[in-house]
Amino acid sequence: MKKLVFLFAILLGFTVAAYSQTVQAPVTADQKADQVVSKLKDNLSLSDEQVTNIKGITLNRIAKVTDARKKYGADKQRVQSASKLAYDEWENQLKGILTTEQYNKFIETKNQY
Repeated sequence: MKKLVFLFAILLGFTVAAYSQTVQAPVTADQKADQVVSKLKDNLSLSDEQVTNIKGITLNRIAKVTDARKKYGADKQRVQSASKLAYDEWENQLKGILTTEQYNKFIETKNQY
């Protein structure tokens, strides 16, 4: 009986170790942009043209944030500052793409993006 419990514990240990070593592929900029645009499309009822335009500016925002992370590395304050600047620019560009009603609804729910 002791051998059976010991064998079960070893098998359980190997299973947990193998499972914990599974590595997920990092999310690409295109996938991140698709996630943001999908949320905006659902929440704001975007047209196909708006979706295309918003995906372009979203990819640009993601590229700026990624560049800031590479440039400033561990300096969190500078990364946050650059990220906020990129987000504010993105939001300003959105204002030109969305209708007044869509933009107002975006402002109400913008913490999701």
